[in-house]
Amino acid sequence: MNDMLRSMFNDLNTMNNPTLRVEVNFDGSQMVAALSEILLREMHRIAGVAGGDLLSEVVVDDIRRYLLTTSWMRCAHVIGLSDKIYAPYRRLIRYIAIPVVWYQVLIGIGRALDRDYSIEFYPGASIRETDLLAPEEMLYLSDLMFSLQNNGLKVVAGIPLSEEGELDFMAMAHVEETVLSYRRTHPVYGFLASFFATREVSEMLGVLVRIRYGCDSDYRTMLARVVTSLGGGGD
Repeated sequence: MNDMLRSMFNDLNTMNNPTLRVEVNFDGSQMVAALSEILLREMHRIAGVAGGDLLSEVVVDDIRRYLLTTSWMRCAHVIGLSDKIYAPYRRLIRYIAIPVVWYQVLIGIGRALDRDYSIEFYPGASIRETDLLAPEEMLYLSDLMFSLQNNGLKVVAGIPLSEEGELDFMAMAHVEETVLSYRRTHPVYGFLASFFATREVSEMLGVLVRIRYGCDSDYRTMLARVVTSLGGGGD
């Protein structure tokens, strides 16, 4: 066989078998608490319009833990986790309420391959015990969100099911309240990445990670406007 032809297919094999695999762990940042406050405020507003008192016992930290538990469920689904902790959550995957703005975040989490740099990104499935809600607590809050849907709360049913994530999201690093990447992409990915304290990309790629997308203080000022634009907040 022609040596040049062999070399072409060797290059293809290299692209399909990345030389570097990066596990990205999605620990929640302070941005999740800020988003949770906005979402709970909107839920109270809608519940008031509906004439109910459904949220008297719900606090911001409940919403924060709800969001982080759904991101952990997304990670566990992508990597095929099958341990005893995850098992009772698996039945919630297709049905649990996800605020629209958070669904946009979950879409980004998954397996992603950068063929130019021969890097594969994939999510880890660790979560702090203090961030995890029990399945029955998840169902309770999910039912509350669905009960407010007809009055204006924008939610979708179920987490994204594809194992594929978005490369531009997975390649972000959020270190010391600043979002960086080695890739040039749309600034929205920097905003979405700000919800997690992801350091692995920076640690693995070092000086390559030098493109600055923004910092938490910038993103906090935009948060309420972004949530409203996606249909998750009121005036």
